[in-house]
Amino acid sequence: MDYDVYAEKPLEYYKKLPLGANNLSLEIDSYIQGKSLAWLKEKLLAEEEPDEVWISCHITFNNVLAHQTIALVREIFNRSKIIFGGNYPTLFPEDAKKSGATVHKGMFDAALILFPDYSLFKAPLDYMVFQLDLGCENECSHCVNHRLIQEIVRFDVDKLVQDIENKHNKYHVNDFVNIDPNTAYYDLEIFLKKIIEKKLDINFFLFVEIQNE
Repeated sequence: MDYDVYAEKPLEYYKKLPLGANNLSLEIDSYIQGKSLAWLKEKLLAEEEPDEVWISCHITFNNVLAHQTIALVREIFNRSKIIFGGNYPTLFPEDAKKSGATVHKGMFDAALILFPDYSLFKAPLDYMVFQLDLGCENECSHCVNHRLIQEIVRFDVDKLVQDIENKHNKYHVNDFVNIDPNTAYYDLEIFLKKIIEKKLDINFFLFVEIQNE
């Protein structure tokens, strides 16, 4: 399938989501950023039925859309095995089982050796994300990282830098965003020194915040 980078317009309404601290009782309207289920159905109908379909739900509040997607896939590919993984099934497996899919908790080893084919996108990518590590040793009340991966996984810095350089050259992406839960705790300084040594003409964005817990 070919995928456009840009979202459908006008955006489709999704649902109200909580905003800010729980005691504020604030809500905000949310909208679906991306293609509609009707678009997905059209694309799936043009495909041969696979043996397995892997579906991931990373952000837990997208659970409704994930269940709808699984129902659509089951409607079209009624013989395929559907494997449902990601943060939401890992944290809420009983709720995820209501989808009728086979729920997988934690890391999915078979997916770790597969990488996205960014050439499928019709338009240039604005940015790419990367991580220096997985997991977290802290147990902040506002965060679930420590429940997802208890043991810290640190990536090989040299290979990570090489991967970023390859993506920069192949896909002409200049902006790379780090999404580590503890950006500066492990190998950030070593990583930045490697980038400087390579003299890569790229921009880095590190999202950090200070918590009082």
